[in-house]
Amino acid sequence: RQMCHTGKEGGLVRIDFLKKEEGDFMMLVLQRLPQVIEELQDKGFRASDIGILVRYNNEGAAVINSIIGYSAAAGDEKNNRYNYSIVSGESLFLNASPAVKFIIALFGYLLNPSDNLSLAVMIRSWLLATGKTGSEKDLSETAAQADELWPADWKIFISRLRQKPVFEAVEQIIRYFSLGSAGDNSSFLHAFQDAVFEYSVNFSTDIQSFLEWWELYGPDKSLALSDRQDSIKVMTIHKAKGLEFRAVIVPFITWPLGHGRKNPIIWVNPSEEPFNRLSLVPVKYKTDLQNSFFSPDYNAETYNARIDNLNLLYVAFTRAREVLMGFCPDEPEKDSVAGWIKSVLTVKPEKADDKPLLDLPDYFNPGNNVFLAGDYPEPEAMQHRGEERTFGAGGYHAGGDLPGLHIKLHGEKWFLKQDEKQKSKLNYGRLMHDILSAVITPEDIPGAVRKMVLDGRITEKEGAETVERISLALETAQVKEWFGPDQKILTEKDILTPEGDMKRPDRIILSGNKATVVDYKFGNIRDEDTRQVARYRRLLTDMGYENAEAFIWYVDGNKVIKVE
Repeated sequence: RQMCHTGKEGGLVRIDFLKKEEGDFMMLVLQRLPQVIEELQDKGFRASDIGILVRYNNEGAAVINSIIGYSAAAGDEKNNRYNYSIVSGESLFLNASPAVKFIIALFGYLLNPSDNLSLAVMIRSWLLATGKTGSEKDLSETAAQADELWPADWKIFISRLRQKPVFEAVEQIIRYFSLGSAGDNSSFLHAFQDAVFEYSVNFSTDIQSFLEWWELYGPDKSLALSDRQDSIKVMTIHKAKGLEFRAVIVPFITWPLGHGRKNPIIWVNPSEEPFNRLSLVPVKYKTDLQNSFFSPDYNAETYNARIDNLNLLYVAFTRAREVLMGFCPDEPEKDSVAGWIKSVLTVKPEKADDKPLLDLPDYFNPGNNVFLAGDYPEPEAMQHRGEERTFGAGGYHAGGDLPGLHIKLHGEKWFLKQDEKQKSKLNYGRLMHDILSAVITPEDIPGAVRKMVLDGRITEKEGAETVERISLALETAQVKEWFGPDQKILTEKDILTPEGDMKRPDRIILSGNKATVVDYKFGNIRDEDTRQVARYRRLLTDMGYENAEAFIWYVDGNKVIKVE
């Protein structure tokens, strides 16, 4: 029962309850969706006026595939009359583009040339991105197939990318493999390079680091969809917050009121012995908690879960401006949103007062199991689809081989003349600390220095000087022992003190109950250096290392001082 609102006319709400004996619920809904879309367009709604809201991404994928399949089989007459164009945020993810998939797979192959899986992904993605045939062929003989498809020097080309900044490498890949010639790739490639540029500005510029970043954040990168595109929008209810559509379809109202079959971990603050000895206790959410010390926490979690799921329904239903349509199973699962809706729409409440109220069950037809209230609004003037004007990007135009500017992304000057050395001491020390933190054994020196070059912190010439300088310093007998193989090394790891402070020694070497702490210094010998490293040694002793040693290594003078 709902309070009546006045002053607004028009609008329709329809909820269909589908019977189990008619077939699988999801399949029934997918079969009915095209007819619902056609009915809405017959009433004057454009495709862009329609939003289909789902709870889960796999439901959105099922809707898109169903509509695309229906459109392909509908014939010219229906496709000329109705607009079945449908898009979703997921379909616009950059990872959905074969061209982007090709570039990411190529980077994987570059770092591991024996990775035949990456090469197979490269071949298939390239065929799809360039419109070539054969993408469904057996790719077991990847090397031979690659040689047939690409120029003879393709392996040499890829190997040369290793030392390129990632943005420049992508430009060269697009040009060499003709990815930009297909118009369908253009928007995705532009967006991908925007993401590459964003990464390069804020982080490193080498390919391996970019791949690690892309694995974490790439799946969320997508194209921005124009509001003027006349297409049906499919999205999750969460992503629809703040949006509205003239007509909303909620096809699968099946989610639970609470946590359903899930048993999440809840963190409780117990007051009963012996659990109150811990400030927080992780407990698996299940009905057995009702008969335990954690009953109040279980009830609070159940209440919050119900509120969250009802709020989700509220968000979905309130996205509709004129028409709301939904589908529920006629025999919903116990404690589900669909069960709650059916109870509200079919059970007549007792009237408690004389206020004007809307009895929702009056609009439910038990004959066809449909709740129907209201009417379609007056149709708006429809624009014929042929009047729409579209413009293509015409392909992606990759940069040429002209000499480019080499921009140093960091403003510090690490290597200065002797009379300027005092001014650069802090910057120089930071650089050397960053390099040594990545060096476990002497074999790691070139790679650690190379990363500084790729990051723009030092030049190629300065990099060569640094490799030579550090390699020479590590030849000292005492220092060489700290960088030897077959040791457990911790670099730049925090130690939590009893006072709650954090201490971070440069290097700790662990062997049984022996611990050796080494701190690097770049400058003159100072008394506070000794006090600092002595504190590190005491912390290791307090942690249970009976044999703890501490050293200060003054790198420039290659002098080692043992701290007692």
